[in-house]
Amino acid sequence: MISELVGDWASVSPTSDHEATAARGERLAAALPGGGPRPVCEAFVGGLPEEADRRKLLRPCHVVCGTPGRLRALAAGGALPADFVRTLVLDEADRLLGG
Repeated sequence: MISELVGDWASVSPTSDHEATAARGERLAAALPGGGPRPVCEAFVGGLPEEADRRKLLRPCHVVCGTPGRLRALAAGGALPADFVRTLVLDEADRLLGG
């Protein structure tokens, strides 16, 4: 069962570099307002086992950052329902859209 906290923010990144995608997500998490605990961020990119990503989404997660293909696969498989996403950020949207 997916955590009710999964997907407060989702960032779609054009790169499949796991470290760069994770860093983007961490920067987004750090910029979020609030005085409580730091939001939990997870990165999802292709080329890594999808099952491991599905397991990450079973834990509370506030910021989801990933490549379009991996996020689409997780959503299509039911691990990342779109109705759990409150805000979507298209990082480098021109590259994502082929520009």
